[in-house]
Amino acid sequence: WVYLPNVHLEPAWLARLGLMLESKAERHEKHPDFRLWLMADPRGPLPPRLLERSIKVACEAPMGLKASLLTAIQTDPLNDEMFFGGCPQRDIEWKTALYRLLPCHGTIFERAAHGAIGWTLPYDFSSL
Repeated sequence: WVYLPNVHLEPAWLARLGLMLESKAERHEKHPDFRLWLMADPRGPLPPRLLERSIKVACEAPMGLKASLLTAIQTDPLNDEMFFGGCPQRDIEWKTALYRLLPCHGTIFERAAHGAIGWTLPYDFSSL
């Protein structure tokens, strides 16, 4: 398995990768267990032929602070008991830091979605 993040930053290389994968598939030289995970900005220049041969997965950011907090708590690694309770000597400090950082992260993430004006205009989630 291969994971390549931010492939939209190298469109010329991505086109060559698409041609290489296509030629390997035509010559039946691919391994049955081979998997290629590409992470890209959907607005980036992605080769159409590569997209046609791919399974696409989109991850939408949660809307609002409450949804952001719920998503963070219900997904890995925070929903894993070994991770969440992995520091018994500092349990209170760890949970306090986590519950202070999650709302901060959610607020920053929500504000960043509005671009430059996200930091100057009040929104309904600011009245916490």
